[in-house]
Amino acid sequence: MKQCKQCNIKIAENLDYCPLCASLLSGDGTGCVQSYPKTITFFRKYNLVLRILIFLSIVASVICLVVNWQFPTSPYWSLLVVGGIIYCWAATMISIKKGYNSGMNIWIQMLVSSVFVLLVDLLLGFHRWSLSIAIPTICIVGNIAMIIMMIIRHFDLKDFIIYILASCLYGMIPLIFFLLNWVDIKWICLSSAAFSLIVLIGAFVFADRKTKLELKKRLHL
Repeated sequence: MKQCKQCNIKIAENLDYCPLCASLLSGDGTGCVQSYPKTITFFRKYNLVLRILIFLSIVASVICLVVNWQFPTSPYWSLLVVGGIIYCWAATMISIKKGYNSGMNIWIQMLVSSVFVLLVDLLLGFHRWSLSIAIPTICIVGNIAMIIMMIIRHFDLKDFIIYILASCLYGMIPLIFFLLNWVDIKWICLSSAAFSLIVLIGAFVFADRKTKLELKKRLHL
């Protein structure tokens, strides 16, 4: 049995610290019971998945840097890609720790990031790198974050489906840049639109019945 020397009491719970004064308990814990169930944190539950995704993010960043180094452009689009990946991870971790609605958080981050890079481009003379590279990349990274969220939620998306729909539609905007011939690097815009369409189709195909009913209710269908 554990005991607290400060409070001079014995504690039957299998605790490390005194519930009264928070002092470290002494004793070997013999005869103690565990009244509360052990909780598994998000990071412990998805530890392997997170490590794989972090590794893939690092690999993608290195590949972009190497390709951009071999075929230099101005501005260096690889730095934008790497920055977007880092920003996405930071926003995701904050959202998980704070318990925010993940879909809403991703959607807001996509909008804020897009407005920021567009303003920077305008201040630097508007060379349209924000339209050609930055915004399409933000759309792709945002939709990747949506995919991660869908997998983690086992496609139970009734609380997130509106934000998934919004992010996918937003990912189609670079296609407008392409059609209006506003961009120099066209494949990134096409990739953003194609990837957004794939995510949108996947969300509807794999979503459960509750999610589809929730979408119909939200859209008054």
